[in-house]
Amino acid sequence: MITTTDYLLAHPLALYCLSLDPDKDYFVSELYPYVNEFIERAAETLCEYVRSIGCEKFVLGLSGGLDSSFVALVANRALQLLGKPSTNLILVMLPGFGTGKTTSSNAERLIKHFGSSHMVIDIKELCTLAMKGIGIDENDR
Repeated sequence: MITTTDYLLAHPLALYCLSLDPDKDYFVSELYPYVNEFIERAAETLCEYVRSIGCEKFVLGLSGGLDSSFVALVANRALQLLGKPSTNLILVMLPGFGTGKTTSSNAERLIKHFGSSHMVIDIKELCTLAMKGIGIDENDR
């Protein structure tokens, strides 16, 4: 389980908006009282869309940064509201040259916390080929 302290140490900017409540499966606000409501409304809106298209699973890229972590929180909450298992949330990590140990660790901890399905696809070689294809030296990244 990710503790509030662990999360804030990994994401100093999170102090301004989010922290993990160990008694709930989604993040709650310490400083802004409307973050909970935003997560809940975003999850409800996602549920409406999911029902309209008949979707049962979500596939998301998860870097472990604030943006992808927040989207994963909303998706996880939506699955709860839909009565679907957390394994219907498929989180894909795409480590590349810019992926650090901290964000990788955060992503892994979120995956474990949610109990979601996941996969890791290393994209370093693909990035190297793409850079070479557009004339960027590998050492200039």
